[in-house]
Amino acid sequence: MLLILPISGDGDVTIKIKNLGVTLTMPYDIVKNEQGKDVIELKSYKYTYENNENTHFKLTNLFNGNKQLSDAMLTFMNENWKAISQEFGNPMLDKPVQKIYNAIKTYLRSQPLEEIAVV
Repeated sequence: MLLILPISGDGDVTIKIKNLGVTLTMPYDIVKNEQGKDVIELKSYKYTYENNENTHFKLTNLFNGNKQLSDAMLTFMNENWKAISQEFGNPMLDKPVQKIYNAIKTYLRSQPLEEIAVV
């Protein structure tokens, strides 16, 4: 476990990530739509990510306003951004990546292949 001190408080969180690379692998089938046109139907997805630059964490009212504990934790988090990004990256990215996948899936299913690609 990376963090042994439980983080508590009631405030705002800002996480700034620069140069985040996300790779989606999406197996697909080419199927016929209702009009008999070929469309791409995505079957699933997996993703990987690489955080190539500093991530900056800002949490307000951390430890219910205890400035000494708050400053120490924020310093630790910002100095160890790479390890924290690796440990908590998937939980932070799962939902946005799922939404992106669903949007791509909807788009590809609605567009005949002949209109979006040279076949």
